[in-house]
Amino acid sequence: MKKFSIISFFYLLFTAQLFAQAPPIKWGKIPDADLKMTVYEEDTTADAVILADFGTITFELNDLGAFYNFTQHKRIKILKQSAFDMGNVEIPYYAATKLTKVRGLKAQVFSPSGKKQVIGKKEIYDEEIRENVRVKKFACPKVEVGSIIEYKYQVFSPDLVGLQDWYFQGENPVRWSELRFQMPEWFDYLTFFQGKEDMSIREEKYESRIIRGFPVNTKLARYVMENAPSLRKEAYITTMDDYRARIKFQLKSIQVGNNIREPYLSSWPKFAETIIDHDYIGDQFNKRRNFKKLEAAAANVVAKLESPAEKVSALYEFIARNVEWNGRFTLFADDQIDRAFANRSANSSELNFMLLALLKSQGIEAYPLLLSTREHGQMITAYPIIDQFNHTMILAVVDGKEVFLDVGSMMRPMGYPRVSSLNQEAWLADKKIAQWVKISIPATSKTFFGHFNMDESGSLEGDIKCSHVGYEGMVERSEIIGSTKTEEELWQDRLADIASEVSVESVEFVNKTTPIKPLKSHIKCNLADFGQTNGDFIYISPFLLSDYQENPMKQEKRLFPVDFAYPWKDNYILNLTIPAGYAVEEMPEPVNLVLPNKGGKFTYMVSQNGDKVQVVSKISLKQLVFSPEEYLIIKKFFDLILEKQSEQLILKKKT
Repeated sequence: MKKFSIISFFYLLFTAQLFAQAPPIKWGKIPDADLKMTVYEEDTTADAVILADFGTITFELNDLGAFYNFTQHKRIKILKQSAFDMGNVEIPYYAATKLTKVRGLKAQVFSPSGKKQVIGKKEIYDEEIRENVRVKKFACPKVEVGSIIEYKYQVFSPDLVGLQDWYFQGENPVRWSELRFQMPEWFDYLTFFQGKEDMSIREEKYESRIIRGFPVNTKLARYVMENAPSLRKEAYITTMDDYRARIKFQLKSIQVGNNIREPYLSSWPKFAETIIDHDYIGDQFNKRRNFKKLEAAAANVVAKLESPAEKVSALYEFIARNVEWNGRFTLFADDQIDRAFANRSANSSELNFMLLALLKSQGIEAYPLLLSTREHGQMITAYPIIDQFNHTMILAVVDGKEVFLDVGSMMRPMGYPRVSSLNQEAWLADKKIAQWVKISIPATSKTFFGHFNMDESGSLEGDIKCSHVGYEGMVERSEIIGSTKTEEELWQDRLADIASEVSVESVEFVNKTTPIKPLKSHIKCNLADFGQTNGDFIYISPFLLSDYQENPMKQEKRLFPVDFAYPWKDNYILNLTIPAGYAVEEMPEPVNLVLPNKGGKFTYMVSQNGDKVQVVSKISLKQLVFSPEEYLIIKKFFDLILEKQSEQLILKKKT
């Protein structure tokens, strides 16, 4: 990436106080009320509370270049034993160069009586968790209910592109969170505010100063959030960081003294050029010197294939079979993709760079798609900010149709990106047609078809046929292939909870190692005492297998969206021959529920024809994101599914 230039003889250290206000906390000065606190009144259920979290950002120029200083002083009150793990502190920081330093790290623990224990330097260690990202770690000793943990540190870094984000909220309530910064006009940053909570204090002002003969207008800012509520992770969500109140900074341009202002944040077209011409992005799949050995190794794979569709499928499978994902998401190649191929191990983008290089060499229209994974967070589509992207996948045009490709697992069929990639949108990086595109994928589905005969004891004899497509197929294949148990034992375990005795006679699979096709299963089995007898009655819960043991939407209300990764269908059909001499006494009422805007559907019906009873349940979900205002709709949708699947079919012996 292009770096801005700075005249090195300028030296500037901003040391003036941000505002007249004293810091909200002083090191080691713990109020008696905090030591004696047993319950946080604003949230009496809290396991812990952040008493204060105070940060500052200042800037410095010296002979080595431009730097920023980020300081944090944090104080935590432990209220319950379940929060003891907060004594294991990790401070991650970005360290692309040796100039980045973590300085002045101090930590101490106070008992409820006020006795202090200092964490020594030998108890603090540093480790690299991934390339250029390190973490300072220490464990606080003798943490108990009522303890107060306090630590502070400074990060001194030349990485001005993306300053430290400041979070006002977390998994625990925060009594006081404050960020102050001094920003000279030489550094122009975009500031993004996120979250639903209002700032208690928001002060901004400018001061003009003469520094080394230059008038410098400096922005002084102070942001405070008081009594910020906790936000805990819930089911069906991307990352909680998308919803916690925070401030994010992004460098837009820089100017020192009378020099010309140099832009850092370019336009989308210029950003596309940067990406395509980048040594560790575009050059990897556009310049043959980076993939000559890969191309030679794949030559036989496509030698006898003619159609583009066959070639795409064969090359996708070739990479998936021969190279393993190393577990790292990153936008950049770590080295030439030829070397990654030789090592049979690659990061997330390298895998797709390999496939993209091979597709282009075969004349197949294909483009890189930059995105942020679901765990990495939402993207800001208004600005070309490179740090928001942490993965690359592919958009290929095959026989006039767009196909999304994302190599990473032999269990996942072509056309189904990894679930982490399903973050609604991706940016197509191309010099001529750069644009945002919606990520669309085929629906995943699961079908269960059971055919059983029941005797007077309530036991079943028959077979089950299943079909798993897309992501459902990936999950099922992974369980089958990755298990140490036999296929019969796997199904024995699955059926064990619904009958007193299970006998699995045989299990057959079709397309077990062909992800592009539906995985089909055929199971012959006997289920003793599936129906519960009581005098002349047999009570039957007609769902042999169900994914819905409880409603994943447990809260009465929700503050943030429900976000399903992909659309799905779930079909269940049971054909049951009831015992001779019995009749249906009672059966569940039918249901036909359609969500607003046809976002989903649930149909359920039990029907009888002579001694044959059929149970049909069909569930489909098309709408992926439900706003907090729509939360009760999707909650009641699952409530109804659970209710109907728990209802019984009652048989009575004829007199």
